[in-house]
This record gives sequence, C-alpha cells and structure tokens, in this order.
Amino acid sequence: AKIGDEGLIFLAEGLKENRSLTEIDLSSTNLTDRGADVLRELLQINVSLKSLHLGGNTISDSKKTKINQILRERRAVSASSRIS
Repeated sequence: AKIGDEGLIFLAEGLKENRSLTEIDLSSTNLTDRGADVLRELLQINVSLKSLHLGGNTISDSKKTKINQILRERRAVSASSRIS
C-alpha cells in the first residue's frame, strides 16, 4: 500500500493511543522526510513501538538515524528493565 506522508499522518493519529503494537512495516509506502518527522513525533508519544521497517522509501539518512536512535534507546531501556 502506498499510503504516503498524508496517509501516515492519519495512521499516526490512531497509533498514538495504541499500546499493544510493537512493530510496524511501512516499507515502500512512498514516505519522505516529512513522514519520518511524523514517525519521530509518534515515537515520543507511543512507547510500545520498538521496531519500524522503512526500506524502499525516500527518507534521508539523517532522519533514519534519528528514528533508529530513539528505537535503540527504547530497546535498551526495555531490556534493562527486565534484568533483575
């Protein structure tokens, strides 16, 4: 599905309150840096998402790096909270 940045805005609205989804595949959905910004904002609100697949989109490396950093930190915190 080619949802693009506009479709992602609507999807992100629905995911803000979702606490069960941990992974989403948005590969080849015509996302750009604008969509990457939407995802970054979503990740600040939705703390359950731990994995995003974004291959095949036209997102700059700098935007991908920022998203990956958030996800890496989230997984590290999640892993350390399970260690007793």
